[in-house]
Amino acid sequence: KGQSAGGGGGGGVCDAAGACGHAREHEAALLQLLEPLPEDGGALRAVLRALHAELGAGATSALAQAARELLAETESPLDDAAVAAALELLEPFRHDEAEAARAAHKAAVEAVQEASEAERQLAPKEAIAASGGYGAGLEWRQLHGRCFEAEDRGFTYKACPFQEMRQGSPGGRASRQQTLLGNFTRWEPVSGERASQLARAGRTPSELGTMRFEGGAACGGGAARRATLYFECGEQDALLEVTEPETCVYEAWMSTPLACSLALLREKVATLEEASAAASLEFRPSDELRALLAAPE
Repeated sequence: KGQSAGGGGGGGVCDAAGACGHAREHEAALLQLLEPLPEDGGALRAVLRALHAELGAGATSALAQAARELLAETESPLDDAAVAAALELLEPFRHDEAEAARAAHKAAVEAVQEASEAERQLAPKEAIAASGGYGAGLEWRQLHGRCFEAEDRGFTYKACPFQEMRQGSPGGRASRQQTLLGNFTRWEPVSGERASQLARAGRTPSELGTMRFEGGAACGGGAARRATLYFECGEQDALLEVTEPETCVYEAWMSTPLACSLALLREKVATLEEASAAASLEFRPSDELRALLAAPE
């Protein structure tokens, strides 16, 4: 074996490999590794890995051509089983670098997608904040990204402040099964006759106004659905009710502590004190509530 490879065989290896300029320098090492060739698959794989690491990217073609040249003048022809076993051993080396490149590309694409998604979600929040939509202290921002549900008259409603409102049948599980009532467009103050109507009904909406949702799914006559979301003072964030005063025009009420002003809080405490006195009950505000009620406007 050593003589056949040390003669004209060396040139054949280099020429056949195409880009193995240093093949002659590694020929002796190749023969030395192949001479005590182990039968164990794990050990053979280790030998091939060593050669692959030393020869670089052209190792697969160089190893295949070297084996062909070394066996050309021997009486040890390769049968189909031997070829299949050799190809199986070489397969990891043929794809290792490609797999690593694909993995790196996939990670880069995912990183870009994540950054784009974060930017897409942040852009509307920055626009709302710049227009004062989150309030003077940005306190209303905590509602952005949250949704609240309620059931009314056989329908389920979902209100997502600063985003959208939807209507669906009870138990609807997918957004595609729900009808879009509108996308958030702006805050709108409550004034005029509507303010008077609410006052007579004993309802006090948020000083910031109402949220308008427009551009919903087309109604029977072709007009787009739209909705108005009112906020009133309450202990917790919750969607209370949804009505349809006109065809495909919706009004919803939500409770939230964000809609509570100091004046309204004092009014509610006074109402509680009167009700407690009428029922011969003692009403004792906490120290925190007393301090809050004593604060200047």
